[in-house]
Amino acid sequence: MKKGFLIGLLALIPLNVSANSKEEIVYSNMDYYGNVKSVSTTSHIVNGSKDEIVDYSYLRDIVNLNGKEKFSITNGENGLSKVAISGNGRDIFYRGSSDRVTPITSEIEYFLDGEKMDVKDMTGKSGHVVITVKLNNNERTTINVGGQNLSAYVPFVSSVMMVLDSDNSNVSVSNGKCINTGNRTIAMGLGSAGLYESSGIEEFKDLDVVKFEFDTEGFEFSDIYIVSKAKLLEDDDLRVFDKLDTLVSSSNSLKSNMDLIVKSTEDLYAGAKGLKSASGTINEKVGVVLNYMNEILEGTISLDDGVKGSLQELDGIKEMLNSSSDSESIQSMISLIGLDEDAIRALESTNSELAPIYEGRGLANLDYSEITDSSLVTVKKTYEGNVNMINLLNGNVGALNGSLAKFNEINEKVNGIMEMLNSKLSYMSDGTGKLREGVSRLRDGISELYSGTSLFDSKMSELTSGTDRLNVGTHQYSESGIDTLYNYSMTVKEYGEKLEALVKLSNGYKGYSADNCDSSLFIGLVKASNSK
Repeated sequence: MKKGFLIGLLALIPLNVSANSKEEIVYSNMDYYGNVKSVSTTSHIVNGSKDEIVDYSYLRDIVNLNGKEKFSITNGENGLSKVAISGNGRDIFYRGSSDRVTPITSEIEYFLDGEKMDVKDMTGKSGHVVITVKLNNNERTTINVGGQNLSAYVPFVSSVMMVLDSDNSNVSVSNGKCINTGNRTIAMGLGSAGLYESSGIEEFKDLDVVKFEFDTEGFEFSDIYIVSKAKLLEDDDLRVFDKLDTLVSSSNSLKSNMDLIVKSTEDLYAGAKGLKSASGTINEKVGVVLNYMNEILEGTISLDDGVKGSLQELDGIKEMLNSSSDSESIQSMISLIGLDEDAIRALESTNSELAPIYEGRGLANLDYSEITDSSLVTVKKTYEGNVNMINLLNGNVGALNGSLAKFNEINEKVNGIMEMLNSKLSYMSDGTGKLREGVSRLRDGISELYSGTSLFDSKMSELTSGTDRLNVGTHQYSESGIDTLYNYSMTVKEYGEKLEALVKLSNGYKGYSADNCDSSLFIGLVKASNSK
């Protein structure tokens, strides 16, 4: 029955055989502790219809297993012999022995209830049994990973199996599985000696040991089978490493994009801080303008009141001119001149206050149709009306001064002049009234603007705080998330490159009996009969 189990185990392990290829099965008989007692190798050469086959082998005592083909063996250097075989178009099967160390050897230890014991002393005893099979890799070489030469073991996958009778219970095996068939339990664990040392991957650290545990009512040694093959993955499976390259490329792009996002949030935060500072400055400047507008409003009120007062005075002068002597008229004329000069100074004072707005906004170069702000229209009209009035009053003063000597000649015209002056002052009064009203509205608008800029400055404080949190958050997400993923992908890339090189190294293993085998299978047997 146990031979049947071994045959079933071998059926699970494929051997790659093709035309003109060579495969081998290496059998190692071992004692209880894994020491090799003998090694024999069966070689199978697939004949591509050749009459003669030339092979090379380190084996000795070569015998033909299934035919009468003639073997001609020429011993060479370092134990490598040339084997010439009369093929007759048939496949060749031959067997030989060797003292060479197999790629995978083992060390086996036995424990009963936690105490290490000689297996012979455990026979018939009850308790908790632990059997450890330590796998050793003897095939070490150098591989190139990313342009760097690294020491590595040729990866072998080993299946370690025991078949336990029903007297044993609670059977478990590390890195494997147990199958209960009713009257016995098949326990099989997987291992790969040297894979951790070659790859540096922590998860592979314990793959060099397979541990069996079970409870027994009377210990009896069960055969141990160790089957090893240099094949981590099939060639088609190497495409998984292309996916790793895609992962690494994607993580690189993700990190680059995240770096841009982080930089953008930094810029956004810096911009928000700058805008907050600017909003505070704008609010401050609007406050200054509001104060100026308060002063302008007071000036326009004074101007309006002054013009209205001038109209009243002008009415008085008209009455005086109509009722007084020439001397009194002259005095009145002089008073009028002084009044005009005062009016000019008042108008000039007003325009000096309006000049920053008029000149700063370039109102002189704009038509009224081009001005959308009604307050600016009022400023333009007032300023330019004041200029006209100043020019008019200056002309009046000059005319009055030039006309004093000719007062008698133009006395009859005074009434007309006074009427005209009255008309102009009335017009001016209307203008100053409108100016007063417009400046008042402008002041109210600037007051609203000041309130708006104050609110804007407050909201900018909230925006700055929000962008600060966003900036901190993106940095945290980048550092704890994206950077971690990126570093992980770099680690995956590093391990992936090592694993890919190891897979290629494993698939490139060329055999035990010679360096010309396409497939090699190693079977270690620990049997009671072999161990005596």
